[in-house]
Amino acid sequence: MRRAIVILAAVLAGWPLMAAGQQELRLADGQWQAAPAPAKGTPEGELALMRHHIEQDKASKALGLAEAFAKRWPQSERQDEALFWAGQAEMAKGDYWAAFNWFERLIDRYPTSDFYERALHREAAIADAFLAGKKRQWLGVFRIGAEPEGLEIHERIAERAPATRLAAESLMKIANYHFQHEQWAEAADYYAQYGQLFRGRYDSAEAQFRHALAVYRSSHGPKFDDTPFLEAEQLFRLYEAHYPRQAADKGVGQYLASIQAARAQKDYNTARFYARTGHRQAAALYFREVIRLYPDSPQAAASRLSLLELELAAPAEAPMPPPAPLSESAEPVEPATAPAEVAP
Repeated sequence: MRRAIVILAAVLAGWPLMAAGQQELRLADGQWQAAPAPAKGTPEGELALMRHHIEQDKASKALGLAEAFAKRWPQSERQDEALFWAGQAEMAKGDYWAAFNWFERLIDRYPTSDFYERALHREAAIADAFLAGKKRQWLGVFRIGAEPEGLEIHERIAERAPATRLAAESLMKIANYHFQHEQWAEAADYYAQYGQLFRGRYDSAEAQFRHALAVYRSSHGPKFDDTPFLEAEQLFRLYEAHYPRQAADKGVGQYLASIQAARAQKDYNTARFYARTGHRQAAALYFREVIRLYPDSPQAAASRLSLLELELAAPAEAPMPPPAPLSESAEPVEPATAPAEVAP
């Protein structure tokens, strides 16, 4: 069964199949050629030996050969492959930071190498491990967290492999990391960047939804600036227009209703603030706006009663200039119950 799986994987990958006992083949200059035997004495033989040692769980031996390769054959055109196997050996040993540095040398020095893309994929795996909590060695003794390094590695991959699926995956992982850590502004920025670069491709639908949700969650509620609510409302409506079925499944309508309720509450709080401080004209203005903009809301019903109370109160005050926006330092009346957020 295992051999059948290996054969199927080889066919899918375009590898040439070999019968038992036949010499292994390798791709060189676009053609399959017989690979050298893994033995010391030639660049090709030692490169094959490096890989052989890694396959046999002898990473230290492979690393020793890779470290000596540049000194032994300084003119070899296969330096890139030696750097790749050095990185692989360090990963096998568990030192992902050292492995990353080997792959970086390959990427910086040999941008046209056949191993360039493979090195980028290895770096992505290293970044994933760092974001998942794997430590990196420092001074050969200490082990420290490496989440910032993981984010930076994914950022580099997105820059080095533009317009590719690998770049899209790296950018999404950065955005998701910030989202999971409730860093809403950073998450929104990366989801927006993803949407600009990969509109209509890969996971752009999920990025568009999470962009709206990150902006929505960045709001601090009815007391504060409602700009995030306004932006989130626009983003949710765009998502709803582009992906109506997914929007229904994700409860976008409930998020929109929650935004409307929060905005109604904010305007109602402002009206109550002016009423409490004796600015009845300004209060009446805001109460009427609540009734006009949110006619079916509980705040509209409360505003109608408040207007009636103002009319029955003392004589109208002297004309006054338009009211200034409610400052965050003010203490508006809180809603009896805050709008409940829908679980994503």
